[in-house]
Amino acid sequence: MKIKRLLYAARSYIIFFLLTSFVTTCSVILYMKLLMDSLGYEFTKVELKKSSILTFANVLFIALFFTLVDYTRRKITVYIPAKKIQKCLTSLTNGDYSARVTKIHKRTSNINIFDDIAMDVNRLAIELGGVEMLRDDFIASVSHEIKTPLAVIQNYSMLLSSPFLEEEKRQEYAFIVGEHSRKLAGLVSDILRLNRIENQTIYPQSEEFDLSEEICSSLLSFEDVWTKKNINLSTDIEQGIMTKGDRDLMVLIWNNLFSNAFKFTPQDGEVRVTLKLYGNKSMLIVSDTGCGMNEETMRHIWDKFYQGDTQQKHEGNGLGLSMVKRVVSIFNGEIEVKSKEGKGSSFIVTLPSYKEE
Repeated sequence: MKIKRLLYAARSYIIFFLLTSFVTTCSVILYMKLLMDSLGYEFTKVELKKSSILTFANVLFIALFFTLVDYTRRKITVYIPAKKIQKCLTSLTNGDYSARVTKIHKRTSNINIFDDIAMDVNRLAIELGGVEMLRDDFIASVSHEIKTPLAVIQNYSMLLSSPFLEEEKRQEYAFIVGEHSRKLAGLVSDILRLNRIENQTIYPQSEEFDLSEEICSSLLSFEDVWTKKNINLSTDIEQGIMTKGDRDLMVLIWNNLFSNAFKFTPQDGEVRVTLKLYGNKSMLIVSDTGCGMNEETMRHIWDKFYQGDTQQKHEGNGLGLSMVKRVVSIFNGEIEVKSKEGKGSSFIVTLPSYKEE
C-alpha cells in the first residue's frame, strides 16, 4: 500500500513538473522575446544559462508545491472520508451493526458526495441492526413455539408406552398428542408460507374473481364456530364486486380475519362483516364484540408470534396477521385496525376492485 502511494505521488509530481515546465518555458520565451524587441538588446549565453538554471529550480519548486497541495487536498477530501466509510463497512461485515460513520464535514455548506454516502451507510447499518434483531427474535420465538408442543408430545408419548395405562387415559393422551402434532404441523406450515410470501417466492397469479362470492364462501366455512358459540353474525355484502389477484393467496386475508373475529368474540357475542365498493376500491370491514385491544397490543399485532390475549394463545401461533398484512401489501391494498379494550375490534381492508357490469 505504501509503495503504491509513493508511486502515485511520484507520478503526480512528474505530471505537475511537465505541466509547469511547459507553461513556464512558453511564458519565459515570450517574455524575453518581447523584452529584446522593446529594448533592442540581445541576451548573452551566460545570461541565458543563469536564467535557465534559475527557471528550472523554480519549476522544480512549483511542481513540488503543487504536488504537496494536491496530496493534502486528496487526503482531506478523499482518503480520510473513504477510510471512515471503509472502517464502518468492515465493522458491518464482521457483524458489528452498531458501527456508524462519523460526520465527515462539520459545516453543512461543505456537504459533498461522501456525506451522502456516509448517511446511506448509516441508514444501512440501522436497517441491518433491525433485521438482525428481528432475526434473533424470530429464531427465539420459533424455538419457543416449537419446543412447547414437542415437549408435550414427548411427555405423553412416554406415558402412552406404559403397559399399565387405562384405556380411557390412553385415548385421552393419544388425543393430546394428536392435537399438539397438528399444532406443530400448522406452525411449520405457517412459518414456511410466511417466509415464501415475505421473500416473494410466491408470485401472485392474477385472475378475475367475484370478491363478494369469495367472502360469503369463506364465512360459511366458519358456520360451525359461530353456531357453537351462538354468535350473532350480521352481514352487509354488496354483490357483484370483482377483483383481480391470486385467489388462493388472498383467501389468507379473510380466513385469518374471520378466524380471529370468531375466536375473540365471547358466547352470545356479535360479529359484523361489511363489503362495499367505493369507486375503484372495495372495502371489507370485519368487526367483533370481543375483548378488544389496548394501545400496546395494537402497536405489535403485525409482529410475528405476537399474541396480546394470553388466554387465547393455545388457539394460535401469532403468524396470521403478519401474513394478512404482507398479502394485502402484495396486492397494493391497505389494512388498518380500530379497537377499544373491552369493546371489540374492527379490521378494515381496502383492495383495488370494480363492480361487475
